[in-house]
Amino acid sequence: MIKSKIDPSKVKELTWKKYVNLFQKDITLVKTKKLKQVPVVIISDFKFACGEMHALILLGKQAVLSKFFKTLKADAERKEKKDYAIGTCHFETEEDGSVSMKMGMNGLGKVNKMQKNSKKLIKKLDVGLKEIIKGDYLEEVLEDIEENSKTASDLEKKVDVKLQEDAEVLKVIDDAVNDAQTLLRVAKDFSIANSKMQELIVLMKKAKQEAVEYTEGNVAVAEGAFRAVASLLDKYEEVVAAGEQGPIDPKVIAMQESIVKKDLLKKYELIWKKVKKDYTTQDGELSDLLQSKFADLDELLAIIEQANPQK
Repeated sequence: MIKSKIDPSKVKELTWKKYVNLFQKDITLVKTKKLKQVPVVIISDFKFACGEMHALILLGKQAVLSKFFKTLKADAERKEKKDYAIGTCHFETEEDGSVSMKMGMNGLGKVNKMQKNSKKLIKKLDVGLKEIIKGDYLEEVLEDIEENSKTASDLEKKVDVKLQEDAEVLKVIDDAVNDAQTLLRVAKDFSIANSKMQELIVLMKKAKQEAVEYTEGNVAVAEGAFRAVASLLDKYEEVVAAGEQGPIDPKVIAMQESIVKKDLLKKYELIWKKVKKDYTTQDGELSDLLQSKFADLDELLAIIEQANPQK
């Protein structure tokens, strides 16, 4: 997150030139902090105080941009133009050291119009714009997972069964662990794990265009996010039922509601299974990490041996 140099409530007072200067400072701040993703709002047809019409892109804190987005939904002009959206801006460092960004947006704005009207702004910045997509990378990744599951091999199906068993065990373990923690502590742990998960989701999206080898660290991030969301939902339910911790922090309530609305528990569980399965089978054999947990190890090894008789 960054504290933007641009106050969303005063953007109508900005000239195009002033806006570009302030936005460049936000980009510089993102680079300095080496952030991978930042909340973003975009209006594809924004008229600046000087009369010029271009895309308006705002980066900043989620709470600030969400509040601004609500004002856009209530604005008659914006409703008529249907030219605004909110989402996440992902930053990537290229091989030559340059930085590019991708945006996953949700709202009424048309992606092609956003992309087209952003060109003049991007030309003035030391950052490139790769793409703007409708929806977000999470949904794209999940679509790929569901599509791949339709052609899963017998080995992959057996791995899925075992991973489902492991998932249920992890939920029980974390349920016991968070009994000794406050709801706020569990919420903070989820926030940290969720931030790391966003980087992994971008990597998974990248895997659609090029070969990607997952690491044990990627598996840990996926598992951490899955367990963190399950733990938060469980702890929240316990606190509400018991009513022993007094009023719940509004931010935690909003976090819980967002998780439920987006069905993150199911989605993060699917991602964890996908990453772990790919990691353990990417060399054509099961890794020690998964072998140690398989009760039916002999059967699985026999399947691998039959599939690879030359070994």
